[in-house]
Amino acid sequence: MPVVLGLLGVLGFSFTLPATRVAVDGLDPVFVGLGRAAVAALPAAALLLFWGERLPDRRTLGRLALVALGVVFGFPLLSAFALRELTAAMRRFDGFVRELARFNERLGGSTHGHAAHRPARHPR
Repeated sequence: MPVVLGLLGVLGFSFTLPATRVAVDGLDPVFVGLGRAAVAALPAAALLLFWGERLPDRRTLGRLALVALGVVFGFPLLSAFALRELTAAMRRFDGFVRELARFNERLGGSTHGHAAHRPARHPR
């Protein structure tokens, strides 16, 4: 089940940036960015309730709040603003796909680099 959920997450995420690019043409980037976060939070909360997961302790909640600043607010908002400001040459489909691939490539590498930098850290 975890592999299936992971694959669904990757598949869903792969559509978010192109959809955001289309959405910011007619909507405010703040609305689009926060909407992405809200749409992602609803099924996550539903699954946590369905599985009966307990709330994390205070220390973990503080860490989660720090992560939420980047994951919930930083990435969706900043990517919405960035995708609104693409130049006309990059708006062509092939140029956009290339830029999107480069961006996602750097994002994965950054995540991997941070994980490798802290090998002794394990979630509890």
